[in-house]
Amino acid sequence: FQCLLSVTARRASVSFPHMLAPQRASLAQPLPGVGERTCHRGVTCRRLLNPRRPLIHIKSALCAAAFAHARRTRRAIYARLKASKLYEVVSRDGGSFGGYVHGYDVRDALRDEAAMEQIRKDMRKHKLLVFHGQTQLSGADHIALSEQLGSLDHILHRPHPRAPDPRLLRVSNNDAEGFVSVGTSGWHVDGVMLRTPFCSQTMHHLDAFPGGDTLFLDLNQFFKTLEPDVQEQCERLWFVSGVGEDLKAGEGQMSLLPLAYDHPFTGEKTMCFHLGQSYCLGFIEEEALNPLA
Repeated sequence: FQCLLSVTARRASVSFPHMLAPQRASLAQPLPGVGERTCHRGVTCRRLLNPRRPLIHIKSALCAAAFAHARRTRRAIYARLKASKLYEVVSRDGGSFGGYVHGYDVRDALRDEAAMEQIRKDMRKHKLLVFHGQTQLSGADHIALSEQLGSLDHILHRPHPRAPDPRLLRVSNNDAEGFVSVGTSGWHVDGVMLRTPFCSQTMHHLDAFPGGDTLFLDLNQFFKTLEPDVQEQCERLWFVSGVGEDLKAGEGQMSLLPLAYDHPFTGEKTMCFHLGQSYCLGFIEEEALNPLA
């Protein structure tokens, strides 16, 4: 996957999808500017027309009313600005990627295309989004959210009896609750055994405990740490994987993907691989047909 959306429920401290928000349409409405709402046509103006009030009192009333009106106007502007924000992403301290969101119900995005588009943009920007507090997210909601981000048409896993939908991979450290030891064979990008890997991935962490961390790596930053000659070699290599009962007999599908390539959305250099022994079938290296002398 190129970006991941993570949602957390009870007790989860760090993980996937991200909050309750008003309609994005309010952003398209012009905000009232202070200069557009002056005291020239309000109660203060009518007070100026009253000859029985001393001028100095009128000025005092004007100042007090103007300040009060300015405060009300500022509060209204701040309230509308706050209401127009779908959610706020807090960047991860000391990291090159990842952001957290609190107070937003991702189910609201299912009924708001502007909100979904904002989530897509933030996923591309932060690469990993963690939406905390998604206690009400159901299996059906999880599927609906995932369908907004890509296709669920794949044959990568079998359903667990506790999974609310056969398309959801339920993972746990208790085999009665989900499949155990999933994703522990090595660093990997999910879906690389398919000819068209995942463009995104969603996770709903129902429960979490110390030591049960899921680790994430910024592949662009990782690529930059490699020596120049290693980078050049990576750009010549193709990763070979596949999925099926018997790949040698043609039962299943093989995948051949570039190890290093330019991300289609951001243009950043990224990588595609799986270090699990059963998923890494080998590498193919490109060679120039007519190498220069």
